[in-house]
Amino acid sequence: MMLELFLDLYSPPCRAIYIFTRKNSIPFEMHPVELAQGEHLKPEFLKVNPLEKVPALRDGNFLVAESPVSPAPRLRAACGCCAAAAAIGEADARFAAPGSGGPGGQALPGH
Repeated sequence: MMLELFLDLYSPPCRAIYIFTRKNSIPFEMHPVELAQGEHLKPEFLKVNPLEKVPALRDGNFLVAESPVSPAPRLRAACGCCAAAAAIGEADARFAAPGSGGPGGQALPGH
């Protein structure tokens, strides 16, 4: 069975996958999903990814799809500077976890 790609080429992550597969001569069947037209909300696509996100890749019964889930808090602390800030008890808003409700609520750039 051939690799199936569900992509909207206006999306940078989708374009990256498209370019990668073309550059490496990986055969695939393209299934365009036009986000602007709401195609990611149609029942046909929801069977592929119920979370309504692209890109999605299917190879037989194996599916890899975009997900809006963020890393668990204990994984976030694996970063040296964030873990050090937590250990020191830093109250600076720059170190607050996203969505924590603290002042700023933003992690350091790149995290």
